[in-house]
Amino acid sequence: CEEDTCESITVEYTIFDIVDEYCKKYDVPEEMVYQIGMNESGWPKPDNLDYLIKVPDCGYDSYGDLQIWSPTRKAMFKELNLIEITRENCIHASIYYLYKQYVRYGSWYKARFAYGRGSWRGPSTWKPIEKKFMNKHNWKKYDE
Repeated sequence: CEEDTCESITVEYTIFDIVDEYCKKYDVPEEMVYQIGMNESGWPKPDNLDYLIKVPDCGYDSYGDLQIWSPTRKAMFKELNLIEITRENCIHASIYYLYKQYVRYGSWYKARFAYGRGSWRGPSTWKPIEKKFMNKHNWKKYDE
């Protein structure tokens, strides 16, 4: 086409593109990660890759859209050789941590609980908030 008649098409890269990349890299169910993000942060400002959520929590901070707890973030950053606390790095570390929980427990059901609570505990020990976030998924989709 002629230079003065062509329209420029801009493709926006969003936080969801980053989530998709890391979910594919670690074979983590994207829908589960999207649900964690909705539960933890609501995915604010998905087009602003420089936006970083930091929430103080009981003496530690939680970071990013998936609210990875500071001690866990530090351990995952070390394993992944990540240095700077960015939105993308927090997504990467969070998805990697969820993957590690799956490897540890052998089910996405247990991995999801452990992601939010640090380790697996059976349903008879769950508090109402834990029941609420665990009942948002059809686990048969992930664990067959």
